[in-house]
Amino acid sequence: MKRCRHGGETLERARRRRARGDFAAALDDYLAVLAEHEPETTYCRRPILMEAADLAYALGCPELARVCAQAAVDEAVLGRAATPALLLMAVADARQGRTDRARRELDDAGGRARWSPSLRRRVRLTQAVVGAYAGDGGPAWRNGGGPFARLAWAEALSSREEGPEAAEQFRLARAGFERLRPVRRLRRRGRPSARRYAEALTELGWATAVAAQGPSAPDAALAAATLAARGATDRAMRLAPGLLPADRRNASLCWYSDESVVKRWCDLVDGDPGRGWLTPEDVATLVPRLIDVFGRMRATDPAQFTPGDRITVRTVAVYGDRMGHPRLALEASRAELRIARSETGTDDALDWASMAWVLRRNAICRRDVGETYGRIPALTEAAELYRANDTTEAGRDTVRRLGDEIAAIHLAEGDWASATAATVASERRLAAMSGQDPLPAIARALHDLHARALAAAPPEVADDIAREHTEVLRVLAGRDPAGSATVLESRTRRG
Repeated sequence: MKRCRHGGETLERARRRRARGDFAAALDDYLAVLAEHEPETTYCRRPILMEAADLAYALGCPELARVCAQAAVDEAVLGRAATPALLLMAVADARQGRTDRARRELDDAGGRARWSPSLRRRVRLTQAVVGAYAGDGGPAWRNGGGPFARLAWAEALSSREEGPEAAEQFRLARAGFERLRPVRRLRRRGRPSARRYAEALTELGWATAVAAQGPSAPDAALAAATLAARGATDRAMRLAPGLLPADRRNASLCWYSDESVVKRWCDLVDGDPGRGWLTPEDVATLVPRLIDVFGRMRATDPAQFTPGDRITVRTVAVYGDRMGHPRLALEASRAELRIARSETGTDDALDWASMAWVLRRNAICRRDVGETYGRIPALTEAAELYRANDTTEAGRDTVRRLGDEIAAIHLAEGDWASATAATVASERRLAAMSGQDPLPAIARALHDLHARALAAAPPEVADDIAREHTEVLRVLAGRDPAGSATVLESRTRRG
């Protein structure tokens, strides 16, 4: 293990935590080190990147693992030094369904490993796992590789819903782990007790194999305790839904780099913060910590870690409500919007459709906490993006729905004047998208709004809308008397 003059006490703490099996806290420390570490300092940074990548993958965060492994590949001097990172990238990509990219990485790793028998063997094992994820068979699995390779093979089969064969491979992986000394000691003592990284990783592998067999498996309670102790809290909660609050708590930042991980976790919580993994103190600091750490990582090495800050806060914005913390989701959404705006005009800028969804997500988060008028600017800006960029029928439908939502917000507050203005603005957008005169559509919309006002608004409000409607009809009549009569008659028959 190489010493590093950049990491200081934080790196030493990370490695101490890693050695005793506190993987989630250790990974947070590794991320803090990388946030300050200069790139292209190969002697010390590449090992740190690989240690972080290995921890991220062990905890079930393949996206973060892949990013760290890619950075390690780019900093490798010798060709074969990049092989372990390429193999990790291949498995992470295959796990996320990117099999073509995984195969390219396998080919690259195979070329670099041709002079090393041990690396060639690892390449063959990884080829089998990637083939299982792809569902095309791949190279035949051969005995060997140890229980970790067997576990990876079983997880790949499970992802393809090959239940019976996956169950058999999980059983064999568990049996393989139970022949190892760290697991024998773990089962004898009845509690996690590793004092070295390899021992802690072995305990985690065994617990993962047990978790795949379900809550009724022998030693399921011990496996859940082991998963929680190693930082794999999401797996622990799936295995033991009644996990104690102290064992459920996990304030690590690594989870939010991968939406799929948080989604599966939220399925267990079902919007109940009392069953979640964050304390009130964690909730208060989560978004600032994400912006701080991933923002500094991005600033230090933009080629590798862009846009980590935006991705992580987006995950919280999307799933904060399902975590039971709608105000946390709103805070994250505001941060996402702020970061996205700061990227405008750069190579990292979002395309218009993604930016529109950032705005719509902000409006949704505001709605979930009970905000009313704060939603309108975001919805209006999103509608303008669709108007300017998408003239398809789907785009017009979206603009129509956004306009209806804005008008509904005003009507819910009894603000008929603003609802009228919003309705007119929406019809103008729709007409601009289709290249048509907006006045006939405005006349029809005002006719409908006037009918609603007669039933639900004070008489003076209905009179104001009627006057505006009459004015639009007068303008239309000046252009085409027959056309304005047709507009009025069609609305009268429908009303």
